[in-house]
Amino acid sequence: MDIQTRKKGIVFHDSIEGAIAAKYYHERCLPAEQRGKGIIRHYCSIMSEEYLQTVYNDFRNPDGVCQILHATEAASTGLDVRDIHWVIQYGLSREMTVTQQRGGRCGRDGVTPCIHLVMFEPWAKSIDLTDALEEQERSTETLDPNRPICGKLLAKSNKRDRTGVSMLHLVQHLEICIRKTFTSANDNNSEDALKFTGPWCCNSTVHTNNLLNYSFYFPGKLLYLDAITGVKYQGAPTDPSRQVLEGEARGEKRSVPQKNHKVVWRASLASCLAKWRYNTWKQDRLRAVRPQYFLLSNKAIDILVKINPSSLINYQQITLAIGETKAWERKWAKEIFDVIRCFDAEVGVLEEQDRLEEMERRKRHKEEDKRAKEESIQRAFQQATDSHHHRAQAMSISREEAVRRLQQLRDTGSNSQSTSQFQPADKQAKTTNAFEMDTLHRQQEAERKAREMLAQMKGRK
Repeated sequence: MDIQTRKKGIVFHDSIEGAIAAKYYHERCLPAEQRGKGIIRHYCSIMSEEYLQTVYNDFRNPDGVCQILHATEAASTGLDVRDIHWVIQYGLSREMTVTQQRGGRCGRDGVTPCIHLVMFEPWAKSIDLTDALEEQERSTETLDPNRPICGKLLAKSNKRDRTGVSMLHLVQHLEICIRKTFTSANDNNSEDALKFTGPWCCNSTVHTNNLLNYSFYFPGKLLYLDAITGVKYQGAPTDPSRQVLEGEARGEKRSVPQKNHKVVWRASLASCLAKWRYNTWKQDRLRAVRPQYFLLSNKAIDILVKINPSSLINYQQITLAIGETKAWERKWAKEIFDVIRCFDAEVGVLEEQDRLEEMERRKRHKEEDKRAKEESIQRAFQQATDSHHHRAQAMSISREEAVRRLQQLRDTGSNSQSTSQFQPADKQAKTTNAFEMDTLHRQQEAERKAREMLAQMKGRK
Protein backbone atom coordinates (compact mmCIF):
# COMPACT_ATOMS: atom_id res chain seq x y z
CA MET A 1 0.00 0.00 0.00
CA ASP A 2 1.25 3.47 -0.84
CA ILE A 3 2.14 5.68 2.10
CA GLN A 4 -0.18 8.44 0.89
CA THR A 5 -3.24 6.14 1.10
CA ARG A 6 -2.39 4.65 4.49
CA LYS A 7 -4.57 5.84 7.37
CA LYS A 8 -2.95 6.85 10.66
CA GLY A 9 -3.62 4.70 13.74
CA ILE A 10 -2.50 3.35 17.12
CA VAL A 11 -2.27 -0.23 18.40
CA PHE A 12 -2.41 -0.50 22.19
CA HIS A 13 -0.71 -3.41 23.98
CA ASP A 14 -0.77 -4.65 27.57
CA SER A 15 3.01 -4.90 27.89
CA ILE A 16 6.10 -3.06 26.67
CA GLU A 17 7.56 -6.30 25.34
CA GLY A 18 4.41 -6.94 23.30
CA ALA A 19 4.43 -3.47 21.81
CA ILE A 20 8.08 -3.65 20.75
CA ALA A 21 7.76 -7.18 19.33
CA ALA A 22 4.63 -6.23 17.37
CA LYS A 23 6.37 -3.15 15.97
CA TYR A 24 9.26 -5.20 14.54
CA TYR A 25 6.94 -7.88 13.18
CA HIS A 26 4.65 -5.29 11.61
CA GLU A 27 7.59 -3.51 10.00
CA ARG A 28 8.77 -6.76 8.37
CA CYS A 29 5.41 -6.90 6.60
CA LEU A 30 6.19 -3.66 4.76
CA PRO A 31 7.86 -3.65 1.35
CA ALA A 32 11.65 -3.79 1.65
CA GLU A 33 12.11 -0.20 0.46
CA GLN A 34 9.83 1.16 3.25
CA ARG A 35 11.38 -0.68 6.19
CA GLY A 36 13.42 1.27 8.70
CA LYS A 37 12.02 4.60 7.50
CA GLY A 38 10.05 5.32 10.69
CA ILE A 39 6.64 4.54 9.21
CA ILE A 40 5.92 2.23 12.17
CA ARG A 41 7.19 3.18 15.64
CA HIS A 42 6.79 1.95 19.22
CA TYR A 43 5.84 4.39 21.97
CA CYS A 44 6.62 3.11 25.49
CA SER A 45 7.50 4.63 28.85
CA ILE A 46 10.97 3.03 28.92
CA MET A 47 12.10 5.15 25.99
CA SER A 48 13.94 8.44 26.54
CA GLU A 49 12.07 11.73 26.70
CA GLU A 50 13.88 12.86 23.56
CA TYR A 51 12.75 9.76 21.62
CA LEU A 52 9.13 10.07 22.79
CA GLN A 53 8.99 13.75 21.89
CA THR A 54 10.51 13.13 18.45
CA VAL A 55 8.06 10.31 17.68
CA TYR A 56 5.12 12.34 19.00
CA ASN A 57 5.97 15.40 16.87
CA ASP A 58 6.39 13.27 13.74
CA PHE A 59 3.18 11.34 14.39
CA ARG A 60 1.21 14.50 15.07
CA ASN A 61 2.50 16.24 11.94
CA PRO A 62 0.03 15.69 9.03
CA ASP A 63 3.04 15.47 6.70
CA GLY A 64 5.08 13.31 9.08
CA VAL A 65 6.52 9.91 8.18
CA CYS A 66 5.18 7.92 11.16
CA GLN A 67 1.73 6.51 10.44
CA ILE A 68 1.36 3.64 12.95
CA LEU A 69 2.21 3.56 16.66
CA HIS A 70 2.48 0.40 18.77
CA ALA A 71 1.96 1.86 22.21
CA THR A 72 1.29 1.06 25.86
CA GLU A 73 -0.39 3.07 28.61
CA ALA A 74 1.99 5.96 27.90
CA ALA A 75 -0.05 6.98 24.86
CA SER A 76 -3.56 6.47 26.31
CA THR A 77 -3.59 9.92 27.91
CA GLY A 78 -2.08 13.20 26.83
CA LEU A 79 -1.68 12.16 23.20
CA ASP A 80 -3.65 14.76 21.25
CA VAL A 81 -3.43 13.93 17.53
CA ARG A 82 -6.32 15.21 15.45
CA ASP A 83 -6.30 12.94 12.40
CA ILE A 84 -6.15 9.39 13.84
CA HIS A 85 -8.47 7.14 11.83
CA TRP A 86 -8.31 3.97 13.91
CA VAL A 87 -7.31 2.64 17.34
CA ILE A 88 -6.85 -1.08 18.01
CA GLN A 89 -6.86 -2.52 21.51
CA TYR A 90 -4.79 -5.72 21.10
CA GLY A 91 -6.06 -7.79 24.03
CA LEU A 92 -8.96 -7.05 26.33
CA SER A 93 -8.28 -4.26 28.80
CA ARG A 94 -9.22 -4.82 32.43
CA GLU A 95 -11.43 -1.77 32.91
CA MET A 96 -14.07 0.06 30.92
CA THR A 97 -12.46 3.43 31.70
CA VAL A 98 -9.13 2.30 30.18
CA THR A 99 -10.92 1.11 27.04
CA GLN A 100 -12.69 4.45 26.62
CA GLN A 101 -9.49 6.40 27.22
CA ARG A 102 -7.65 4.49 24.54
CA GLY A 103 -10.55 4.65 22.11
CA GLY A 104 -10.77 8.39 22.71
CA ARG A 105 -7.44 8.90 20.93
CA CYS A 106 -9.13 8.65 17.51
CA GLY A 107 -11.51 11.10 15.84
CA ARG A 108 -10.59 13.96 18.13
CA ASP A 109 -11.21 16.59 15.44
CA GLY A 110 -14.90 15.61 15.36
CA VAL A 111 -15.02 15.10 11.59
CA THR A 112 -12.57 12.25 10.79
CA PRO A 113 -14.39 8.91 10.32
CA CYS A 114 -12.71 6.61 12.83
CA ILE A 115 -13.02 3.21 14.47
CA HIS A 116 -12.02 1.76 17.84
CA LEU A 117 -11.46 -1.99 17.43
CA VAL A 118 -11.13 -4.26 20.49
CA MET A 119 -9.41 -7.58 19.76
CA PHE A 120 -10.03 -9.82 22.78
CA GLU A 121 -8.82 -13.26 23.88
CA PRO A 122 -11.05 -16.32 23.23
CA TRP A 123 -11.48 -17.01 26.96
CA ALA A 124 -13.41 -13.73 27.36
CA LYS A 125 -16.42 -15.33 25.64
CA SER A 126 -16.42 -18.44 27.83
CA ILE A 127 -16.35 -16.89 31.34
CA ASP A 128 -19.62 -17.37 33.23
CA LEU A 129 -21.01 -14.03 34.44
CA THR A 130 -24.12 -15.44 36.09
CA ASP A 131 -22.85 -15.14 39.68
CA ALA A 132 -21.48 -11.63 39.11
CA LEU A 133 -24.77 -10.38 37.63
CA GLU A 134 -26.84 -12.05 40.36
CA GLU A 135 -24.57 -10.45 42.97
CA GLN A 136 -25.36 -7.04 41.47
CA GLU A 137 -29.11 -7.74 41.58
CA ARG A 138 -28.98 -8.84 45.23
CA SER A 139 -26.82 -5.91 46.34
CA THR A 140 -28.52 -2.86 47.81
CA GLU A 141 -25.66 -0.69 46.59
CA THR A 142 -24.17 -0.18 43.14
CA LEU A 143 -21.15 -2.42 42.79
CA ASP A 144 -18.03 -1.37 40.92
CA PRO A 145 -18.58 -2.45 37.27
CA ASN A 146 -14.81 -2.80 36.88
CA ARG A 147 -14.48 -5.25 39.81
CA PRO A 148 -12.40 -8.35 38.92
CA ILE A 149 -14.40 -11.37 37.84
CA CYS A 150 -12.60 -13.58 40.38
CA GLY A 151 -13.45 -11.31 43.31
CA LYS A 152 -10.43 -10.97 45.58
CA LEU A 153 -7.14 -10.67 43.70
CA LEU A 154 -3.98 -12.50 44.65
CA ALA A 155 -0.38 -11.62 43.90
CA LYS A 156 -0.24 -14.34 41.22
CA SER A 157 -3.67 -13.67 39.68
CA ASN A 158 -3.52 -13.79 35.88
CA LYS A 159 -5.14 -11.47 33.37
CA ARG A 160 -8.24 -13.64 33.11
CA ASP A 161 -8.90 -13.26 36.85
CA ARG A 162 -8.10 -9.54 36.86
CA THR A 163 -10.43 -8.58 34.00
CA GLY A 164 -13.44 -6.54 35.09
CA VAL A 165 -17.06 -7.67 34.84
CA SER A 166 -18.06 -4.73 32.63
CA MET A 167 -15.52 -5.56 29.89
CA LEU A 168 -16.46 -9.24 29.86
CA HIS A 169 -20.14 -8.30 29.64
CA LEU A 170 -19.35 -5.95 26.75
CA VAL A 171 -17.73 -8.60 24.53
CA GLN A 172 -20.24 -11.32 25.43
CA HIS A 173 -23.36 -9.33 24.48
CA LEU A 174 -23.21 -8.15 20.88
CA GLU A 175 -26.95 -7.54 21.00
CA ILE A 176 -26.30 -4.40 23.08
CA CYS A 177 -25.08 -1.23 21.39
CA ILE A 178 -21.48 -0.53 22.42
CA ARG A 179 -21.97 3.25 22.30
CA LYS A 180 -24.97 2.92 24.57
CA THR A 181 -22.90 0.81 27.00
CA PHE A 182 -20.24 3.51 27.13
CA THR A 183 -22.76 6.31 27.75
CA SER A 184 -24.39 4.27 30.54
CA ALA A 185 -21.02 3.66 32.16
CA ASN A 186 -20.37 7.43 32.11
CA ASP A 187 -23.92 8.34 33.29
CA ASN A 188 -24.23 10.45 30.17
CA ASN A 189 -27.89 10.97 29.29
CA SER A 190 -27.46 13.96 27.00
CA GLU A 191 -28.99 14.15 23.54
CA ASP A 192 -25.58 14.03 21.86
CA ALA A 193 -24.37 10.96 23.77
CA LEU A 194 -25.35 8.49 21.02
CA LYS A 195 -24.38 10.62 18.04
CA PHE A 196 -21.48 9.56 15.80
CA THR A 197 -19.63 11.21 12.91
CA GLY A 198 -18.82 8.12 10.82
CA PRO A 199 -21.08 6.01 8.63
CA TRP A 200 -21.66 3.37 11.34
CA CYS A 201 -22.28 3.32 15.08
CA CYS A 202 -20.79 -0.07 16.04
CA ASN A 203 -20.91 -3.75 15.05
CA SER A 204 -23.72 -4.64 17.46
CA THR A 205 -26.42 -6.89 16.03
CA VAL A 206 -28.97 -4.25 17.00
CA HIS A 207 -27.90 -2.30 13.89
CA THR A 208 -29.16 -4.89 11.40
CA ASN A 209 -30.00 -2.30 8.77
CA ASN A 210 -26.51 -0.76 8.74
CA LEU A 211 -23.83 -3.45 9.13
CA LEU A 212 -20.30 -2.26 9.76
CA ASN A 213 -17.88 -2.45 6.82
CA TYR A 214 -14.35 -2.88 8.23
CA SER A 215 -12.65 -2.36 4.87
CA PHE A 216 -13.75 1.29 4.97
CA TYR A 217 -11.25 1.89 7.78
CA PHE A 218 -8.67 -0.78 6.95
CA PRO A 219 -7.88 -0.76 3.21
CA GLY A 220 -6.85 -4.08 1.73
CA LYS A 221 -8.23 -7.61 1.87
CA LEU A 222 -9.06 -8.56 5.46
CA LEU A 223 -9.89 -12.04 6.74
CA TYR A 224 -13.56 -12.85 7.27
CA LEU A 225 -15.14 -15.92 8.84
CA ASP A 226 -18.52 -17.20 7.69
CA ALA A 227 -20.20 -18.05 11.01
CA ILE A 228 -22.57 -20.53 9.35
CA THR A 229 -20.22 -22.54 7.13
CA GLY A 230 -17.00 -21.96 9.08
CA VAL A 231 -15.22 -21.01 5.84
CA LYS A 232 -12.63 -18.21 5.95
CA TYR A 233 -12.33 -15.65 3.16
CA GLN A 234 -9.77 -13.04 2.22
CA GLY A 235 -11.82 -10.00 1.33
CA ALA A 236 -15.06 -8.41 2.49
CA PRO A 237 -18.40 -10.26 2.02
CA THR A 238 -19.43 -7.54 -0.43
CA ASP A 239 -16.22 -7.96 -2.45
CA PRO A 240 -16.97 -10.08 -5.56
CA SER A 241 -13.25 -10.91 -5.94
CA ARG A 242 -12.74 -12.27 -2.41
CA GLN A 243 -10.83 -15.55 -2.16
CA VAL A 244 -11.54 -18.70 -0.17
CA LEU A 245 -8.57 -19.73 1.99
CA GLU A 246 -7.39 -23.32 1.71
CA GLY A 247 -6.50 -25.91 4.32
CA GLU A 248 -6.91 -25.16 7.99
CA ALA A 249 -7.49 -21.47 7.25
CA ARG A 250 -10.57 -22.48 5.28
CA GLY A 251 -12.15 -23.92 8.39
CA GLU A 252 -11.02 -27.52 8.12
CA LYS A 253 -10.31 -28.87 11.58
CA ARG A 254 -7.08 -30.60 12.42
CA SER A 255 -7.22 -34.17 13.64
CA VAL A 256 -6.75 -33.38 17.32
CA PRO A 257 -7.99 -36.07 19.68
CA GLN A 258 -10.97 -35.08 21.81
CA LYS A 259 -10.00 -34.63 25.44
CA ASN A 260 -12.68 -36.23 27.62
CA HIS A 261 -12.89 -36.96 31.30
CA LYS A 262 -10.40 -39.64 32.37
CA VAL A 263 -11.88 -43.12 32.13
CA VAL A 264 -10.65 -44.07 35.59
CA TRP A 265 -12.93 -41.45 37.20
CA ARG A 266 -16.08 -41.90 35.11
CA ALA A 267 -17.63 -44.71 37.20
CA SER A 268 -17.16 -42.71 40.41
CA LEU A 269 -18.71 -39.60 38.88
CA ALA A 270 -21.63 -41.66 37.54
CA SER A 271 -22.16 -43.01 41.05
CA CYS A 272 -22.21 -39.46 42.48
CA LEU A 273 -24.75 -38.31 39.88
CA ALA A 274 -26.92 -41.37 40.52
CA LYS A 275 -26.78 -40.70 44.27
CA TRP A 276 -27.79 -37.07 43.70
CA ARG A 277 -30.65 -38.21 41.46
CA TYR A 278 -31.98 -40.62 44.09
CA ASN A 279 -31.72 -38.14 47.01
CA THR A 280 -33.36 -35.38 44.98
CA TRP A 281 -36.10 -37.71 43.83
CA LYS A 282 -36.80 -38.81 47.44
CA GLN A 283 -37.41 -35.16 48.37
CA ASP A 284 -39.61 -34.50 45.34
CA ARG A 285 -43.28 -34.11 46.26
CA LEU A 286 -44.23 -35.45 42.84
CA ARG A 287 -42.05 -38.56 43.04
CA ALA A 288 -45.13 -40.78 42.84
CA VAL A 289 -45.79 -39.63 39.28
CA ARG A 290 -42.28 -38.42 38.35
CA PRO A 291 -39.69 -41.25 38.12
CA GLN A 292 -35.97 -40.77 38.73
CA TYR A 293 -35.01 -40.83 35.06
CA PHE A 294 -37.19 -37.74 34.58
CA LEU A 295 -34.65 -35.81 36.64
CA LEU A 296 -31.61 -37.31 34.94
CA SER A 297 -31.60 -40.33 32.65
CA ASN A 298 -28.87 -42.97 32.53
CA LYS A 299 -28.02 -41.84 29.01
CA ALA A 300 -27.57 -38.27 30.24
CA ILE A 301 -25.25 -39.51 33.01
CA ASP A 302 -23.14 -41.35 30.41
CA ILE A 303 -22.81 -38.12 28.47
CA LEU A 304 -21.95 -35.96 31.47
CA VAL A 305 -19.23 -38.25 32.86
CA LYS A 306 -17.30 -37.92 29.57
CA ILE A 307 -17.15 -34.12 29.53
CA ASN A 308 -13.68 -32.73 30.14
CA PRO A 309 -13.72 -30.80 33.47
CA SER A 310 -11.74 -27.89 31.99
CA SER A 311 -14.36 -27.34 29.27
CA LEU A 312 -17.33 -27.26 31.67
CA ILE A 313 -17.72 -23.54 32.42
CA ASN A 314 -21.38 -23.04 33.34
CA TYR A 315 -24.55 -25.03 33.92
CA GLN A 316 -26.04 -23.99 30.59
CA GLN A 317 -23.53 -26.34 28.96
CA ILE A 318 -25.13 -29.25 30.81
CA THR A 319 -28.50 -28.41 29.28
CA LEU A 320 -27.01 -28.26 25.80
CA ALA A 321 -24.98 -31.46 26.26
CA ILE A 322 -27.96 -33.65 27.19
CA GLY A 323 -30.56 -31.77 25.12
CA GLU A 324 -32.88 -30.67 27.94
CA THR A 325 -35.33 -27.78 28.09
CA LYS A 326 -34.97 -24.37 29.71
CA ALA A 327 -37.57 -25.34 32.35
CA TRP A 328 -35.47 -28.38 33.28
CA GLU A 329 -32.37 -26.15 33.35
CA ARG A 330 -33.90 -23.73 35.85
CA LYS A 331 -34.85 -26.60 38.17
CA TRP A 332 -31.95 -29.08 38.02
CA ALA A 333 -28.98 -27.89 35.91
CA LYS A 334 -27.21 -25.80 38.58
CA GLU A 335 -27.40 -28.61 41.18
CA ILE A 336 -25.93 -31.11 38.70
CA PHE A 337 -23.25 -28.59 37.76
CA ASP A 338 -22.31 -28.21 41.46
CA VAL A 339 -22.11 -32.00 41.90
CA ILE A 340 -19.73 -32.32 38.94
CA ARG A 341 -17.55 -29.40 40.01
CA CYS A 342 -17.26 -30.70 43.60
CA PHE A 343 -16.31 -34.13 42.28
CA ASP A 344 -13.71 -32.64 39.94
CA ALA A 345 -12.28 -30.58 42.81
CA GLU A 346 -11.86 -33.72 44.94
CA VAL A 347 -10.29 -35.54 42.00
CA GLY A 348 -7.90 -32.62 41.54
CA VAL A 349 -6.80 -32.92 45.17
CA LEU A 350 -6.26 -36.68 44.81
CA GLU A 351 -4.32 -36.27 41.57
CA GLU A 352 -2.16 -33.59 43.17
CA GLN A 353 -1.41 -35.91 46.08
CA ASP A 354 -0.52 -38.70 43.66
CA ARG A 355 1.72 -36.33 41.74
CA LEU A 356 3.54 -35.25 44.92
CA GLU A 357 3.94 -38.86 46.06
CA GLU A 358 5.32 -39.84 42.65
CA MET A 359 7.81 -36.96 42.81
CA GLU A 360 8.86 -38.03 46.31
CA ARG A 361 9.25 -41.65 45.19
CA ARG A 362 11.44 -40.62 42.26
CA LYS A 363 13.49 -38.41 44.55
CA ARG A 364 14.06 -41.28 47.00
CA HIS A 365 14.94 -43.66 44.16
CA LYS A 366 17.44 -41.15 42.79
CA GLU A 367 19.04 -40.66 46.21
CA GLU A 368 19.26 -44.43 46.73
CA ASP A 369 20.97 -44.87 43.36
CA LYS A 370 23.42 -42.10 44.20
CA ARG A 371 24.17 -43.59 47.59
CA ALA A 372 24.67 -47.08 46.09
CA LYS A 373 27.14 -45.70 43.54
CA GLU A 374 29.09 -43.86 46.24
CA GLU A 375 29.25 -47.03 48.38
CA SER A 376 30.43 -49.05 45.36
CA ILE A 377 33.21 -46.55 44.67
CA GLN A 378 34.23 -46.54 48.33
CA ARG A 379 34.39 -50.34 48.41
CA ALA A 380 36.49 -50.43 45.26
CA PHE A 381 38.83 -47.79 46.68
CA GLN A 382 39.15 -49.71 49.95
CA GLN A 383 39.93 -52.91 48.09
CA ALA A 384 42.65 -51.18 46.06
CA THR A 385 44.09 -49.61 49.21
CA ASP A 386 44.12 -52.95 51.05
CA SER A 387 45.78 -54.65 48.07
CA HIS A 388 48.45 -51.96 47.94
CA HIS A 389 49.02 -52.26 51.69
CA HIS A 390 49.40 -56.03 51.55
CA ARG A 391 51.88 -55.78 48.68
CA ALA A 392 53.93 -53.12 50.46
CA GLN A 393 53.91 -55.18 53.65
CA ALA A 394 55.05 -58.32 51.79
CA MET A 395 57.83 -56.38 50.09
CA SER A 396 58.89 -54.89 53.45
CA ILE A 397 59.06 -58.35 55.01
CA SER A 398 61.09 -59.65 52.07
CA ARG A 399 63.47 -56.71 52.36
CA GLU A 400 63.91 -57.23 56.10
CA GLU A 401 64.50 -60.92 55.59
CA ALA A 402 67.08 -60.23 52.91
CA VAL A 403 68.89 -57.71 55.08
CA ARG A 404 68.87 -60.16 57.96
CA ARG A 405 70.36 -62.96 55.85
CA LEU A 406 72.92 -60.58 54.37
CA GLN A 407 73.92 -59.64 57.90
CA GLN A 408 74.30 -63.32 58.69
CA LEU A 409 76.55 -63.70 55.69
CA ARG A 410 78.61 -60.74 56.84
CA ASP A 411 78.91 -62.25 60.31
CA THR A 412 79.92 -65.59 58.86
CA GLY A 413 82.45 -63.92 56.55
CA SER A 414 84.05 -62.00 59.38
CA ASN A 415 84.92 -65.28 61.13
CA SER A 416 86.72 -66.62 58.04
CA GLN A 417 90.05 -65.07 57.11
CA SER A 418 90.04 -66.47 53.61
CA THR A 419 86.72 -64.88 52.94
CA SER A 420 87.70 -61.52 54.30
CA GLN A 421 90.88 -61.59 52.20
CA PHE A 422 88.95 -61.97 48.94
CA GLN A 423 85.73 -59.99 49.87
CA PRO A 424 86.61 -56.30 50.30
CA ALA A 425 84.31 -54.01 52.39
CA ASP A 426 83.43 -51.65 49.51
CA LYS A 427 82.22 -54.57 47.37
CA GLN A 428 79.96 -55.78 50.17
CA ALA A 429 78.51 -52.25 50.50
CA LYS A 430 77.81 -52.07 46.75
CA THR A 431 76.00 -55.41 46.88
CA THR A 432 73.85 -54.20 49.79
CA ASN A 433 73.00 -50.89 48.02
CA ALA A 434 72.05 -52.68 44.79
CA PHE A 435 69.67 -54.97 46.68
CA GLU A 436 68.09 -52.00 48.48
CA MET A 437 67.63 -50.08 45.22
CA ASP A 438 65.96 -53.08 43.58
CA THR A 439 63.59 -53.44 46.53
CA LEU A 440 62.73 -49.72 46.44
CA HIS A 441 62.06 -49.89 42.69
CA ARG A 442 59.65 -52.79 43.15
CA GLN A 443 57.81 -50.89 45.88
CA GLN A 444 57.44 -47.75 43.69
CA GLU A 445 56.15 -49.85 40.78
CA ALA A 446 53.49 -51.40 43.02
CA GLU A 447 52.41 -47.94 44.20
CA ARG A 448 52.18 -46.66 40.61
CA LYS A 449 49.94 -49.57 39.57
CA ALA A 450 47.68 -48.94 42.58
CA ARG A 451 47.32 -45.23 41.63
CA GLU A 452 46.46 -46.14 38.02
CA MET A 453 43.78 -48.56 39.22
CA LEU A 454 42.22 -45.82 41.43
CA ALA A 455 42.27 -43.31 38.54
CA GLN A 456 40.45 -45.75 36.23
CA MET A 457 37.77 -46.40 38.85
CA LYS A 458 37.19 -42.66 39.36
CA GLY A 459 36.98 -42.17 35.59
CA ARG A 460 34.16 -44.75 35.40
CA LYS A 461 32.34 -42.84 38.11
